[in-house]
Amino acid sequence: MKFLLKKYFLLSLLIVTFIIPLTAQESHPISITNPKELYSTYDFSTADKENVIAAVGVEKYEDINRACHENQWPSGIANLDSRNENRDQLLQYHITMVTTLDDKSIVEVKPDENKHMPEFMQSVTSFYFVIGSEGLGSGIVNPGDSLTEEGDFSDFDDELPQALIIDPGQLLPVYTFTEEEI
Repeated sequence: MKFLLKKYFLLSLLIVTFIIPLTAQESHPISITNPKELYSTYDFSTADKENVIAAVGVEKYEDINRACHENQWPSGIANLDSRNENRDQLLQYHITMVTTLDDKSIVEVKPDENKHMPEFMQSVTSFYFVIGSEGLGSGIVNPGDSLTEEGDFSDFDDELPQALIIDPGQLLPVYTFTEEEI
């Protein structure tokens, strides 16, 4: 009986710890690698609107539609001149993928995840970027990473992309790969 209870407990712990968070997670951390891909004003077509609503719901779509224009962004990025002036800092935003539209992505900039940014690049509410998907990369950019002329990170040319650990409590202390995983 103790063996069954222990087995049930471990199975429950596995489900709660790993399976539920994986299926319930709505977004993935990424970074901006090329700010030239940002749309400062994006007008959703009827098809785009329907696709976004199907992916995230009406309420989230309305939030995105309201806050994806430069007139809703912080002063440090609210126009092309300020974005060009703060281009390297723009890459430091911690952003979260919301959904994609063909070759474009919609990302969210959450205020609580961007307190490290200069005050003129912070907001008290979430705002959104519609950005060409080629302007995004995985992980978070580290201070000091620099751009090449094309807008890519020269530091990443010969390395694997970085990733952000969202919940360190879910790191496995030991993991053995199966033959299939290898």
